Amino acid sequence: MSQKEMEQMLDMLNGVIKGLSEEQYHNLLTGKATLQYVPSSGPEFALVREKIIKEAHTMEEIETTMGKPVKKYLIAFCRHEGIGILSKDTKAVIYQKIASHFKIDGKKVENEETPVIQIANALKEINIQEDAKEFLLNHPLLRTKKDLMYLAKVLHVHINKSATKMEILNRVVASVTGAKARGKLIRGEN
Repeated sequence: MSQKEMEQMLDMLNGVIKGLSEEQYHNLLTGKATLQYVPSSGPEFALVREKIIKEAHTMEEIETTMGKPVKKYLIAFCRHEGIGILSKDTKAVIYQKIASHFKIDGKKVENEETPVIQIANALKEINIQEDAKEFLLNHPLLRTKKDLMYLAKVLHVHINKSATKMEILNRVVASVTGAKARGKLIRGEN
């Protein structure tokens, strides 16, 4: 870094410090606060905001309007808009928070089922445990343990957080197909 660049940076930093209140300055000196570099968003976020307000009526339309960005971009947009998010939030949760911020209903159609509910309903139609396991193992939306945990929650199947993916899968299958088998046995059907 040249001497001139160093002088410019120190002048800028001096301006920032002069703009602080006495309390902010004291908190900075005592370590209760820090300075943080945040790149400016420029006019881009303002344009995205306008497009969301004008064009988006569902979460899918928000995603399309934003151009299906990476999570870092979504986080920066949320910070710019003052939307409270957590670093552990998934993109889906962030889209829900954006929809809530702009008062956009997250559903496409009122009675439309989510993919997980559709999977749960399809699973309930399967009577054989091996077929149910095969269905869940090969389903593209159920690749992770987290996905299976959510399916179990939808089906009201209690799962320990320490359970493995296969234990969760087996428990879900046993609960759904086993309940049907027990019901048939009680009714005297074969």
